[in-house]
Amino acid sequence: YSEVEDGRFFVFLRDIEERKRAEKQIEYMAYYDVLTGLPNRMLLLDRLNQAVAHAHRYRNMLAVCYLDLDGFKPVNDRHGHHVGDELLITVSEYLKAVVREGDTLARIGGDEFVILLTSVTSLPDCEDAVRRILDAIHKPIEVMGHRIHMSASIGITVYPTDNSNADRLLRNADQAMYKAKEAGKSRYWIFDPIRDTYLHTHRQILSEFEAALHNDELVLFYQPRIDLTSGQMISAEALIRWNYPGKGALLPGAFLPSISETPKELELGEWVVKRALDQHMEWRQQGLHVPVSVNISPRQIQLEGFADYLAKLLPQYPDGTANNLELEFLETFSVANTSEVARVMQRCVELGIKFSLDDFGTGYSSLTYFHRLPIHTLKIDQNFVSQMLTDASDLDIVEGVVRLSETLRRPIVAEGVESVEIGLMLLQLGCQYAQGYGIAHPMPAEQLPQWISEWSQTNVWAQLHNERAENGIPIALNVATFAHRRWLKALEQYIRQEPEAECPPLDDDQCQFARWYRGTGKSRYGRRPGFDGLREVHEALHTEAKSLVFLCESGRRGEAEGKLASLRDQSREFTRLIRSLID
Repeated sequence: YSEVEDGRFFVFLRDIEERKRAEKQIEYMAYYDVLTGLPNRMLLLDRLNQAVAHAHRYRNMLAVCYLDLDGFKPVNDRHGHHVGDELLITVSEYLKAVVREGDTLARIGGDEFVILLTSVTSLPDCEDAVRRILDAIHKPIEVMGHRIHMSASIGITVYPTDNSNADRLLRNADQAMYKAKEAGKSRYWIFDPIRDTYLHTHRQILSEFEAALHNDELVLFYQPRIDLTSGQMISAEALIRWNYPGKGALLPGAFLPSISETPKELELGEWVVKRALDQHMEWRQQGLHVPVSVNISPRQIQLEGFADYLAKLLPQYPDGTANNLELEFLETFSVANTSEVARVMQRCVELGIKFSLDDFGTGYSSLTYFHRLPIHTLKIDQNFVSQMLTDASDLDIVEGVVRLSETLRRPIVAEGVESVEIGLMLLQLGCQYAQGYGIAHPMPAEQLPQWISEWSQTNVWAQLHNERAENGIPIALNVATFAHRRWLKALEQYIRQEPEAECPPLDDDQCQFARWYRGTGKSRYGRRPGFDGLREVHEALHTEAKSLVFLCESGRRGEAEGKLASLRDQSREFTRLIRSLID
């Protein structure tokens, strides 16, 4: 500074060049790698943030490539750190030679480099650039008299496919690099955000499920199984639900895949068996005898420890309890060692437990299973059963499975029974047991006693054995007439305003008979005289039904009731035409 004193000037000078050099050196060290002179992590992140903003604004593409040298540590160990440092400098020069103008090459520590590609136009373009980078390194390098063979592994993530911020893009590229390492040397791996999201969700569900096992968030629902000949309930299948906080009861498909092939899968299997047996005993104390069936995983049945678990568990219950437990496993699961699985199952059978084969008809090893494994019951896959009235091939499959079960002398259970007509068809095919939404949805254990009481008083299934095929009437035709009679009865109840009566489908293309007509009926009887005429009469019946419902809605219910006799006459003619299809 300067000042005036007695007319004289005093000037003080200070040399700040050294300070400026120090400031530049500090700034350089803050943004650049001292060894290679390349941008460091801080400068890389700054440029990456700018590149992401630019790509977002102009809808461009950029790629982050995380590179790690393969086998760099042995170089340091064998030749010393001074050789390792020279190798890193040489590698950085090789990389700079193949990186395009506008891209950024950075060293972020050790033997790790990042290449920010801002000029790529497509994923193939990005892969071409990465292959050039790998080729530049994958060759012998002369360093201080040593000939060193090097290679690298590169992880890639691409924006905006990976729509993340700069920090996350770098972490995802790093994660992909480890995948490349696992796949082998001198490789690259492209990060998949969809798979990453799936894995993250998978890990989260697994963690939350572990807590749910110990927080009483899991519960068993029970779906009744009935005897079609009597209508009586004979057992209940236990089905897992997760009372997830804030989401309600989650179905198995929402969480079982995430615990598959983990220890929690086995822990859950043991929990379900014990909880089902506890519930069986609770019902017994209420005077109800309800055998239970439980689904077990393929892994469970292949472990000797599972039989040991059951052997320790069952003595906690009264003698004979095991006779009320059935274990179900899928036909589609693969048995690597059939003899070992047969031994485990036989131990369970000796305890009094039965086994059933679920989803029968969807696998390829069924007869082998029957020959080698102690299977007591077959369960027909619901996909065949639910469509058997509308798909003749499904009906043929169900009929074939029923015949096979008779030959094998195994009881058979039909899943997916959605209507009374399906139940009638099954009954007349010779299938004795059934379950499905047409009987009951899965329900909490506390609701089952009331359902049993109401079912025994009102169910239509108890009357099915009285609706069996009349002499000379084929099963399929009897189902068609039964479906039509049920439709007519529902219409009459609605017109007469009987309690809880609902109007049946008035559209002639939506009722159960129409579905039969288009499916099984057309396949089996479509070429017979009179089949095409059925549709015209059927349409006339529905037209008349619509007019009666219109009268009711117009306040002329009495007039509508008076015309029911005419509708019944049309119905009898319709039934006669159906039976005329018989040869």
